Amino acid sequence: MATLAVMVAPYFRAAHLFLEYSRLYVFEKRAGKEAMVNATFIKVRYWNLRRHELDGVPLETAMEAIQALTPESAIEMIDKDDKAKSNGSGPRYVSHQ
Repeated sequence: MATLAVMVAPYFRAAHLFLEYSRLYVFEKRAGKEAMVNATFIKVRYWNLRRHELDGVPLETAMEAIQALTPESAIEMIDKDDKAKSNGSGPRYVSHQ
């Protein structure tokens, strides 16, 4: 019998990778590396699917969530997270015009 920690670990790994690839996507987008941007967003979508699958979400529901995650909404999500973690100042890895 698997322990609870072993069973939930894959979900948390997938959720973590989803957020980190989302963050990398935003960074690459702002750095203007288009080839990396496209490849990274594919990984964002993959890890979003995996976290939904591991959470037991029906495939149809998971696919709706994945389709709703656009490049623009990923940037918005990461900017909001960065601002929350930096007392409202946002990321400092690039200057915003």
